[in-house]
Amino acid sequence: PTTAFFNTDDARLFIITAFGPNGENPVYLSQQLLQSFESGDLRREGRNWVDSIALGTDTYFFPYKYKNNIYNPDITGADGYQYMTEYEMILRLAEQYLIRAEARAKQNKMADGIADIDKVRERAGLPLIADNNPGISQKALLDAILHERQVELFTEYGHRWFDLKRTGKVDEVMTVVTPIKSQGTVQWQSHQQFFPIPQYDIDKAPNLTQTVGY
Repeated sequence: PTTAFFNTDDARLFIITAFGPNGENPVYLSQQLLQSFESGDLRREGRNWVDSIALGTDTYFFPYKYKNNIYNPDITGADGYQYMTEYEMILRLAEQYLIRAEARAKQNKMADGIADIDKVRERAGLPLIADNNPGISQKALLDAILHERQVELFTEYGHRWFDLKRTGKVDEVMTVVTPIKSQGTVQWQSHQQFFPIPQYDIDKAPNLTQTVGY
């Protein structure tokens, strides 16, 4: 089927053209993310999941997981709109391996957790933990899994944000990242990880207490 619910326009959103970052292509990858990839990571190398464009003195790196950024006039959905020919990826096998790796690590089933994360690392062309660090501690393995999720699932459904939230690492990471991304104009404040309650709702239900910090 070719409909808005199955076909994705992620490539059109993410692939930066000669016009540079703009309203249609507002996203480019931070140096912090780029530097998170290990040397030789196939996801980062060879225009697999990351590509770049040089514009003047600037080089912009952008997500390249989806590669078809041209609407196909020969493929029209039932609603009359043209769509891309790529399908949206909702669940991926790599994510399932990483979910299970984390669950096994938390159960102290270290060998099984290592085997799962190594499935993802092997596909990325990286050294295996089972070979280089088979005696890795539980904490170190959980940290490695969190890092692997960062470089595997970037720009997919906010995985990184939710990972930081559920592991209690939001403040640790955002305190460093926010000033860098804002070029020093904004400092991270812990309450920003939560939304404020709209004033309209407070007016309707005065017993509601506004989120701390707002």
